[in-house]
Parts: sequence; structure tokens; C-alpha cells
Amino acid sequence: MRRISFFCPNEITDKLRCPERGFYSILRFMAEEDPVIPSEIPRNPDDTLILVEINLNNYAGNALSESALRGISRLFQSLRSTGCGLIVRFLYDWCGKNMITEPKNADIILGHIAQLGYVIKENADIIFLLQGLFIGNWGEMHGSRFIRSDYLKRLYAALSKATENRVHTAVRTPALWHTVTGMSFVTDMELNDSFPGLFNDGMLGNDSEFGTFSDNPSKREQELALQTKLCQLIPYGGEVVGTAPQSDASRAMTAFEKTGVSYLNRMYDENTLAKWKNTSVTDKGIWNGMNYFEYAEAHLGYRFVIRGVKLRYSALSACMTAKIQIENIGFAPIYHNTAAELVFVREKSETVFPMSGDVNRLSRAMGTRCLTAKLTSLKERLGGGTYEIFFRLKSLKYNVTIPTANQGNSESGCLIGRYTG
Repeated sequence: MRRISFFCPNEITDKLRCPERGFYSILRFMAEEDPVIPSEIPRNPDDTLILVEINLNNYAGNALSESALRGISRLFQSLRSTGCGLIVRFLYDWCGKNMITEPKNADIILGHIAQLGYVIKENADIIFLLQGLFIGNWGEMHGSRFIRSDYLKRLYAALSKATENRVHTAVRTPALWHTVTGMSFVTDMELNDSFPGLFNDGMLGNDSEFGTFSDNPSKREQELALQTKLCQLIPYGGEVVGTAPQSDASRAMTAFEKTGVSYLNRMYDENTLAKWKNTSVTDKGIWNGMNYFEYAEAHLGYRFVIRGVKLRYSALSACMTAKIQIENIGFAPIYHNTAAELVFVREKSETVFPMSGDVNRLSRAMGTRCLTAKLTSLKERLGGGTYEIFFRLKSLKYNVTIPTANQGNSESGCLIGRYTG
């Protein structure tokens, strides 16, 4: 006699190592004729993101040489071994003196963009986000002779052409976003993921977040509304700065939820991060007693929780139906494709059944999503014996299991039941 049992596993507060979300480490690389490719990439083992800053200053007066291009390609090949997604920023300055170090002619930058298009496309499968347009102090699109709208439009058009929009891109502020896109008013129908998003290295520093948003309250609300729409399509994050009241732990988490923050610098600003570490969570259920740094680390980007499980076997039709309710309690959606699966495991052997529906673009505000499956070939595919049943979310980009915030996680997914055939 065929029997089936199921349960909804309890929610947990554990750290989850999931692709393309959370805190990141920084790797700096100087483009040159005979570059040294780091044999070890310094990073926190919990991180799945690395910000790679590639400095092109040695070629500010001319095209990138074949040797320099090969060196950059070798860097990307080395970074593949980390299994991390890459936030990539090309720049000419690490010291806040970009007016001295950047090319004097925009055609040089445009040429560099065209030359690097192939490298970017070749590594699109591991690039999470491409920040900036090569210009500005620290690559942050300020402190440049090419900040005029005509230059910005040329640079953005060149980058779009060179990369063929195969990777997500981001500019520094909403004002710059409006300039490069030529759009003054945005509706949901107009946006898609080929548009640039935003990155913010002045996060929570003051009311305008150090010039990221307008000082005018009405315009600032419009810009925040734009970011709320953009974060459904393109990842958003950066660095927190200073100890202003805006960075107080509870206020910061509210801001992150509103703007959809996926990633933050693990090291900067140490004062802000220390403030979160020294503030306990008191009003968030199972999170109470943890500190706000831990809470932020758990909620940056996406965090999926199984909220309901229903499995039913019909002897009459000899098929099984499954319904899984899943919720994203993270600050932002997931930005790469996933697959939902039911996995039957016996003696370490897996039999996989695909589910209908996915969690792509599922945001915190959307509540739960129901994923379903109808299994009509259990007898033929499984035979006799007892099987453990797992629900698995799989990253199609990285070919890894995405753990849910529930008890019973493994590479096969999260344990939700048992079947005896």
C-alpha cells in the first residue's frame, strides 16, 4: 500500500549561503602589461559576491594593449574558482583624484568600453552587476570632466552596445539615470531589465545620502519611487556611510526594505556596522535577541521560507499532487532564474520531478506564491521502498541548491515528507 506523509518545516534564523546576495568583499586589480593574477582571492567564506575594481589608469592615453586585455580575461578566469557572483567596476582612480588620472579625451574611454565588451560578454554568466560608466572618483560618476549629459549619453550607449545588454548595469544616482535613459517619467510598463539600475555608495549618510537623492523632499520621494520600481528588475546596493540618525539600525532596515537592497560592503562603514552589531532586535519575532548586523546579513537580497506544504496521493488515479507555499522575506527579489523541484531520495539516489511556477522576481510585498506539481509516473519511476521527499530551489545560473530558511536543509533541498511505494 502506498503511503505519504508531509509537514511544513519550522522557520530558522541561520545564515544561508545563497548566490548573488548579501555582503561583499573588494578585490582591486591594476590593468598592466604583465599583471600578477592573485592565486588566492581574499574574501569572507560566507560571501557569495565580490566587488572587482579594475583600474585602467595605465592606459589613460591610449588603447588597452592585447597583453592588458589578456590579463583582465585571466583575472575573470581565476575568479570563476570562487563560485561567487561579480560586481564589476572599471575605473581610472582609487584616490579621489580622477580629474588627474582619467583620460583627457572621451574617445579613449569609449575605445576602452568597446575593447572590453568581449570580456564582459564572455563572463556574463558570473557577472551580477556592472557599476558605473568608467568615470569619476573611485568610478562613482562624480569628479569627472565627462559628467555632462552629452558625454554620459555617449558612454551609456557605448556600454549598452559593447555588452549587448547581457549583464545588469547601474549608475550612481536617479538624476544620472534620467540623463542616460532620456526618460523623465517612468511607468511599470516601460521598464525592463535592460535598463540600468542604481548603486549607492553614500547609503544612509544623511537625508540626500551624500547627493544620491535630491535635497528637495518632493523630488526625493519621486526618486525613491523610481528605485522601488527599479529594484524589482535590477539589483541595488552599495556602501553605508557614517553614523547619522538615518543609519540607526531599525531605520536602516526599514529603508533597505523600501529600496530593495541586495548587497552591501562588508567592511565599510565600520562605524555604521558596529552600531548595528551593538543593537539588539526586539520586535521581529524569532529574530528577537539577535543583533541588527545579523538581521541585515540574513535579509539582504532574497530569503525564501516555506510557509505551507500539501501532498496528496490518489490510488484511483495513481498520481500525487503537491502544493508548496513559499515566501520571500528578504529585502529584494532574486535576479536570476530558478527552478522548483520535488526530489525523492532513497539510498542517496535522487529522482527529480519539476514543479510549475517559480520564485523569480518574487518580492517581500507580494506575500506567498504557490508552486504546484502533478506526478503521474511515481510507480514507474520510483518502484517500491521508502523515500524522503525534499523541496528544492535550484539556481539555474550557478547550478546550486538555494537553501530555504527552514529546518531540514541539504543539497537535495528541504525535507517536507516521506513516501512509501
